[in-house]
Amino acid sequence: MPRKARIVTISMPNADGPTIADNLARAEALVAYAGAGHPDYICLPEVFATRGVPYADVAEVAQTVPGPITDTIAAHARRLGAYIVCPLLARRGDRIYNTAVLLDRHGQVAGLYDKVHPVPGEDGVTLERGVHSGSAPHVIETDLGRVGMQICFDMNWPNEWAALKQQGAELVFWPSAFEGGLPLQSRAMDNHYTIVTSTTMLHSRIID
Repeated sequence: MPRKARIVTISMPNADGPTIADNLARAEALVAYAGAGHPDYICLPEVFATRGVPYADVAEVAQTVPGPITDTIAAHARRLGAYIVCPLLARRGDRIYNTAVLLDRHGQVAGLYDKVHPVPGEDGVTLERGVHSGSAPHVIETDLGRVGMQICFDMNWPNEWAALKQQGAELVFWPSAFEGGLPLQSRAMDNHYTIVTSTTMLHSRIID
């Protein structure tokens, strides 16, 4: 059954540090601005809080879930009564993942997705040094329907987008460090769901 949902996506081309606190403050201002539209869903860009923050190893900036980054954004989810996609470098045990956390309307963790395909570099070493691969994508139940998440380089694996459709996804969030272009539009068309992008570049989109 068709339902109406208000969706706001955020671009952060100025997510350039120099600290996590600086990036969080920028994100908070944008989320507060987005809240004027009484959204049901808000999406933030890939690892927005650590963009432009100097570090030698991801272990220096990775955080637990819940933790300071998700706690900060969760306060806005509670205040706005909105779901918020909060991507970050997440520490779980002795491993670190590039993770998108879906916070519910009460600021609780509704679900999370770990990026399956970190960006490859030379000699088999990923450009996302220290980041482990996640498992298969999955849907998360919300009060407006089933949503899925993919992250940046995951765009290049059509079968995983199709798997979300097979699981009943109606809306897929795609936080990213680049804009995606026409291939991302084909993912929406092939699977007949809406894709919401959120980038650290100029353009973020809602693709029907």
